[in-house]
Amino acid sequence: MTKKPDFKASVTDIIDDMKETPTTPNKGGRPKSARGLRDGLNRFSIVLPMDILENLRRVAYWNNLSVKEVITQFLESGLERYVKKHGEIKPVPDKDTKLI
Repeated sequence: MTKKPDFKASVTDIIDDMKETPTTPNKGGRPKSARGLRDGLNRFSIVLPMDILENLRRVAYWNNLSVKEVITQFLESGLERYVKKHGEIKPVPDKDTKLI
């Protein structure tokens, strides 16, 4: 039996499931995933179950928002809850940095 998704999952669980692919900078210095976008934005692909995507589309429609805006609001809200519970999010250490 397939386990139903837990919509109250913590951001930690969601982040653990997501892996961002590295981008290759182009001649202009911006990564390919940021071409044609305003500063501070980057393209990111994610695979979602169809029922979740459909619910995101419905929320967007009924709130006169884009799916991107809905996802951004959900992620910002989840990250705020994460910071309140766990404290400030630490940066990922450099590859050369050894953790003790």
